[in-house]
Amino acid sequence: MLRRLLPLSACVVVLASACACASSTPTAPSSSTLTRPIDFDAGPPRHLSSSSSSSDASAATTAPAPVPLPVVARPENPAEAGLLVGEAMAALQRGEKRAALPRLQALLRSEFLSERGRANLYWLLAEAALGVDDGVHRDALGGYLVAASILPADVDVVDRRKRARAELLVEHVTADALGRSPEQAIDVDNLREADVVVAALPCGQRGGRYVARATTVPRADDGLAMRRLLCTETGDELVLWFRLP
Repeated sequence: MLRRLLPLSACVVVLASACACASSTPTAPSSSTLTRPIDFDAGPPRHLSSSSSSSDASAATTAPAPVPLPVVARPENPAEAGLLVGEAMAALQRGEKRAALPRLQALLRSEFLSERGRANLYWLLAEAALGVDDGVHRDALGGYLVAASILPADVDVVDRRKRARAELLVEHVTADALGRSPEQAIDVDNLREADVVVAALPCGQRGGRYVARATTVPRADDGLAMRRLLCTETGDELVLWFRLP
């Protein structure tokens, strides 16, 4: 569904500072690669894109079932965690995302993450899994929502939470016809979140997008708002209903 590659420079920034003892760990890291807590800053939120090429769509219909990712043992000490960071960073630099994913998953199972670091690492895993493993991508988004729920609501956290939730909602819109009627309206916090859901919807097979042809404001009695959308590639219309608090 989502096909934008993770910028390599962003991967390096995140992974270079991706592991250290969590705040609950009393001893300092023993490895020179682990010199600060994993409250690493991933920089401005990188927006997940819904565009896809025709070759992507064709491959999705003909490709065999994905090969399961190998399981990498979780690090038992800071030195092992630092080694995994280096291996994951090197794999991403080479464009070998399938090699990086199990190492990122192993880091998430470790005890060397702060609360913010765990959330940021989930976000990195979700981005790295784009176009590689839909299941890992989906699970990482869900993990981010859980991990970020206890963080202070700064700009990055709020933006990423909206985007993660929107991406997960899109799957239900596509597969389960969620939002196609007032009875199945999509629950959102505000109209901006509704716009994020619309922006994440796939359209056509060559990277089309939906544009709004008509909109309604939330009704006073039930909070329902409608978006009548047009696919720029195929000309197909789609009507979605959203429910605001």
